[in-house]
This record gives sequence, C-alpha cells and structure tokens, in this order.
Amino acid sequence: MKLFALLAAAALCSSALVACSAADESATAAEAPLQSNPTESPIDTTLIGNDTPVASNACPMIPGPSKAGNDGAWVRGVVHFDPSHFKSGSQPVLRVILRHSFALVKGEEKIGGRLHGWTNIPIDDPSTGEVPFTIDMAENHTMWSEGNGAFHVVFIIDENDDNNLDFVTTQSEAMIAGIVGPNELAKIADVDISCHAASPCLDVNVDCVGPSCTEITPVKTCKKKLPACAGGDNFCQD
Repeated sequence: MKLFALLAAAALCSSALVACSAADESATAAEAPLQSNPTESPIDTTLIGNDTPVASNACPMIPGPSKAGNDGAWVRGVVHFDPSHFKSGSQPVLRVILRHSFALVKGEEKIGGRLHGWTNIPIDDPSTGEVPFTIDMAENHTMWSEGNGAFHVVFIIDENDDNNLDFVTTQSEAMIAGIVGPNELAKIADVDISCHAASPCLDVNVDCVGPSCTEITPVKTCKKKLPACAGGDNFCQD
C-alpha cells in the first residue's frame, strides 16, 4: 500500500493530505467483462448529473466483494471517447478518481473536489473508443452518500503518466497529479453511492479537453439523509 493511501485514511478532516482513503486498485481488478450477471440484484441506473446511464445488461460485472460488505459500494460503467484523439501506438491510461462534492483545501475545487479513492485502467486498444471500469468506494475507507452527499467521479485519459496517484506522498503532489493536461480528455459524472441501493452503473462520454473539465463549485454544507448507513465517516450534519 502506498504511503499516501495509508495516511489518507487517518482522519476525515485532516488538512495534511485528504479526507478519505485512496484506493490502490490494480488494473486487473478494475477491468471487467461487459456482461450482466443474472444472479445479481437489478442495477440502479439513476444518475444525479450530466450523463446517461448505461443499460444494465452492458454494465461490467462486480469483480468481487466490496470492502464495505455491501455491493452498493461498487461504481461500474463504460467510458466512451473519440479514438481519433490518439496517435497510432498511444498507450493512454484511464484514471477513475472518486472525489467528494466538498473541498477542504484551496485548489481542490479545480480538480473535482476532495479526494476519496482511485483506480487506473490501461487502455490497450484506443481504437475501440471505449473502456469498462469498476471501482470500490470502500477499498480503504467507507463514506456513503447518505452522510457525505454525491460523489464526483472524475475521468482523466492520461497520455503522459502525470495523473498517476499511486506514488504521491504529499497533499501538494496529489493536487498536481489531479490536474488535467491541456490536450487531455476528461469528464466529471455525479453519482450517489448509497448503502441502501444497488451498485450504480454509469455510461460516460469523456469529451471535454483540458484542466477546466474538472472545475467544480464545492458544497459548503449538507444534511444527512435517512435512513442512515452504519459505519463510515460523515461530512454532512444532522
């Protein structure tokens, strides 16, 4: 486990690094076949924000048990992009970054909000124009939307390996790694990750270019939603 991920889970409101843990999910675990699982519960395709949900029969299967003991912690989906954006031989990596709607350190509003976790998915064949993803919100730390509001799922198609959070050890390094390159594709999708709902499935067209793609207006306050979730930290007030 990287030092940054270990330190990140220490406290909700520590200004030293991040509010929540950073997932150290392997690329292998993140990639999942595009097929439905006939034994799983129906997929919640409800989105709060700016993208259209993918049909449940096209959502990647849950790759294993969530660290929360609740499969609702998994966020799954398919990212689409323009293959012509990439030169022949390119080997981009999809960075899937879970961030909160709030910010605790100046500058976090420029990169999508307070960091919670991430995973990295190599795009082996950019000519396909799509790549599936899965990420466990509870990989190292659990914070349900009932007590923390909506998540921003930040998608960056990294072409020069400068958005890799795996090896950052300080807040400043994490902030720099969250900045989208001037010619790189990125997008934010908003989603509720609820302890009372099935795993959300997203269909996201990553078609924005440059660092402005991840700018947000962070929430200042929020109220907890009932029924509450057991365990985990809460940013929202009663």
